[in-house]
Amino acid sequence: MKVAYQGEPGAYSDEAVSSLFSGAESVGYATFRLTFDALTMGAVDAAVLPVENSSAGVVQEVSDLLWELPGLRVVREHIQPVRHCLLGWPGPVERALSHPQALAQCEKYLHSRQIRPVTFHDTAGAARAVAEQR
Repeated sequence: MKVAYQGEPGAYSDEAVSSLFSGAESVGYATFRLTFDALTMGAVDAAVLPVENSSAGVVQEVSDLLWELPGLRVVREHIQPVRHCLLGWPGPVERALSHPQALAQCEKYLHSRQIRPVTFHDTAGAARAVAEQR
């Protein structure tokens, strides 16, 4: 079974795929739209997508896509624990790269430390990009 998610290996949605579909092949896509497209075109058997979270609310793009593609239906719910970490190299932290939802969840923390949020396609990809900046 192939299951789509938005992001890179290690993203929270990839972890959710592992929790929901034991032994499935997880396939990451760069955007929510591409994830939906993979499902509707039959490239994958299922997709795991975040619809809301407790601190930043509804994931609007996913909600919009669900309305836009009426043939799809939600078949399961999963609560994925999320724990954000601020990773970086030694020295002052001036900006934080992450997915817009993660940045929204950490908005107060970043603001209180005058760290500028910078959007990235997903959390795992942002961590990889920071690691490669050396």
